[in-house]
Amino acid sequence: MNFNIGDYVVYFSGEICLADSIVKRKFDGVNEINYYKLIPVNAKKSSYYIPCNNCEKKIRNLLTKDEILRLIDEMPAAAEKWCEDKNARKSLFQSILKGDDYHKLLDMMHSLYVQKEKQREKGRKLQASDEKAMIEAEHLLFQEFAFVLKIPETQVDDFIKERLKQ
Repeated sequence: MNFNIGDYVVYFSGEICLADSIVKRKFDGVNEINYYKLIPVNAKKSSYYIPCNNCEKKIRNLLTKDEILRLIDEMPAAAEKWCEDKNARKSLFQSILKGDDYHKLLDMMHSLYVQKEKQREKGRKLQASDEKAMIEAEHLLFQEFAFVLKIPETQVDDFIKERLKQ
């Protein structure tokens, strides 16, 4: 997969970055190879160098507006699956958070929202690890949605709710 200079991409850490340039570097001191120089949009003084010949596992294209709208439209059909084993659930959530499957991410968020509501009705809260996973999932999703839709991250939740009402 090739990326064009000037494209915005998602680095595997979940950061949105500008593909600034292709540069030759000898990071191992011997072999000079081409690297994409990525500049995070939220940390303009930082940069990442990703080998051009092996970038597929570390960089992906941003979702398009149409893909985001389709994902939102599919949200009501998200499956609520709850794993009772907290260690297995934590492992599953970490795997989903590190992946690029937004359908799984939305299913996870839906399950967490349902579980949070069930716990609230009992006068309880989500376990700390579940709450942390939900916050991280929201950040990953909302950050990219906000960037692509050109709205503040704080308005993504309202945007989704409005879209679902239609």
